[in-house]
Amino acid sequence: MELNRQIPFGDVVVNLSSRILSKGEKNVELSKKEMDLLEFLIRNKGQTLTRELLLNRVWGVDSAVEDGNLDNYIYFLRRRYEKRALADYAGQLNTHVQWIRDNREKL
Repeated sequence: MELNRQIPFGDVVVNLSSRILSKGEKNVELSKKEMDLLEFLIRNKGQTLTRELLLNRVWGVDSAVEDGNLDNYIYFLRRRYEKRALADYAGQLNTHVQWIRDNREKL
């Protein structure tokens, strides 16, 4: 039986096991890759992460993933908040995930 692993992120609870974000009674389900990316960003909060590091850690060193996939998944995470029950949280995610000019990301 898998444990119910949760990480608080602002006023949202991130359930790593079920891949569900919860805020009160509102829930958003993420894909596995969206959750992997969000978890890595949360666990490295405050650090500047290179695109290469994110791609290697989330997709794997040997994967044939293209650089633009990272942009897409960041976009997917933001859109998921905007379109779902956590629309009021989208601004917080945009504040937490910042693009830095030299292709690094910071949460």
